[in-house]
Amino acid sequence: MEDDLMRIFGSDKLKDIVEKLGLGDDEAIESKMVSNAIENAQKKVEGNNFDIRKTLIQYDDVINKQREIIYKQRSEVLEGADLKDQIQEMIRDVINSVVDSHISDIEEEFKEELDKLIKFLEDIFLPKDYIKVEHLENLSNDE
Repeated sequence: MEDDLMRIFGSDKLKDIVEKLGLGDDEAIESKMVSNAIENAQKKVEGNNFDIRKTLIQYDDVINKQREIIYKQRSEVLEGADLKDQIQEMIRDVINSVVDSHISDIEEEFKEELDKLIKFLEDIFLPKDYIKVEHLENLSNDE
C-alpha cells in the first residue's frame, strides 16, 4: 500500500484498514471498501490528468495563434509589403504599454518615473535629449 497512487490520493483511513486486515504487499485485496477507495483514487488521477491535458491544449492553441501571426507577418516582410502603418501601430502600442507601466499616480514618484520613461524611450526609439521633462509634466497619460 506504499505506491504513489495511494500515497497521493488514498486516505490515511484506507492505509489503516489495510494494516488492520494484515494484508501483505503481494496479496490480493478482496475488501469492497478498499477496492472502492482505490477506484476513487484512480478516478482522481484520471481527472487530474484530464485537466492537465485540457490546459496543455489551451496553451498549444495560444502558441499556434502566435505562430500564425508571426508567419503571416514574416511572409508580408518577405513579399515586400508596405508595413509602415503596422510598424507605427506596434511602436504606439509599445510606447503606451511602457507609459502605463512606468507612470505611477503617486506624486513624489512622478519625476523619477518620468526620467526612467524618457531614458527608456531614448534608448530604444528616440534620439538623446529629444524629450524634455517640462513638456511632459502637464500631459495626461493619453496625450
